[in-house]
Amino acid sequence: MAHGATNKIESMAGKHERYVQLERMDVQMETTIAAAAAHFFSPLAIGQHNRREEGSKGALTPAKSADFMDFLKERGALPDPYKYIYQIRDLLSRMEQANILVSFPSYTNNVMLPKSYYALHETSVQRAQGFLWLAKALGGRFVYEQVSTAVVHIVGEDNTSEGSGIVFDPHHIITCRHVVTDMTVARKQVFQHKTVSVEKIIKHPDIDVAVIKTREQLSPTPGLVFLRPEVSQKVYRFGHARVPCSVPMSNREPTIESGEITRMSMIVFGGSELFLYSAVSRPGDSGGAIVSEDGYIVGMTTELSDARYKGRDGEDVFSPHYAGIPSDVIAKAVEDLDLGILIPYEMFE
Repeated sequence: MAHGATNKIESMAGKHERYVQLERMDVQMETTIAAAAAHFFSPLAIGQHNRREEGSKGALTPAKSADFMDFLKERGALPDPYKYIYQIRDLLSRMEQANILVSFPSYTNNVMLPKSYYALHETSVQRAQGFLWLAKALGGRFVYEQVSTAVVHIVGEDNTSEGSGIVFDPHHIITCRHVVTDMTVARKQVFQHKTVSVEKIIKHPDIDVAVIKTREQLSPTPGLVFLRPEVSQKVYRFGHARVPCSVPMSNREPTIESGEITRMSMIVFGGSELFLYSAVSRPGDSGGAIVSEDGYIVGMTTELSDARYKGRDGEDVFSPHYAGIPSDVIAKAVEDLDLGILIPYEMFE
């Protein structure tokens, strides 16, 4: 587009300011509002509000969407929430679909915000430490925002070998054994935008699992919990496969690709248990997180085979399957290593 045309568009855009904003909220703002909604519509918060307003015991009637808009303004979350009425109404609807909110008719004349809600949901002790319990309502971009910082890029001393790993403890990263066996791991790594020293690499003798210990402290994602995968479950594959023609970066972000669990369990030669999923994985993705749409790490990408074999007529066939190590297998492997640390596995407490 010509420079003059760009200026003309910018000039036209500057002449009119709409009362409502049509642009989608950024993921941080959406997360803030979703967390505020879960609090505002909770029976405890409703009871406290009604006691203040009515001076009574506090009737547990569902709270109105319009009152939530006033709450956002009072708390300074949004200076003018009604400019984002479409986005907020859609967000409350998605939270209802994710079974976080339960809706009731408001019996008001507010056609733009016709519902009242209760927040009738519970989270486990481990999940309550963060916001990943909102994943199903907020979608893939939210999952990426929450999980990507925990998926680190592991490089070899030759700067050509690479793999992925998951920060699950302030000083420990889980990855695949073959990642740290197939290369000489550089003793200085850039994890989470800072240079750290690799202190020790511990490999499981039988399972494709290894743990990297760092001298410096890292930052696990709060509420990032492991759970066994389920067949047909929608998942996101995170990893650090090299992108052709891209400029090398020391702080690059992982790629994400969606798919689903196509087979929950299979035993391969050697006795290891794996599961299959449909999202494409590439060299360098091994050791990366496989995350369910509801925000659990259900596994870790591993290699299965080169996927080449002879067909019925002797022709070469390339038919890859993408495999992961189930989270319960990872948790048991780390326990076997007896390092004094455990994978944060969901116990539903």
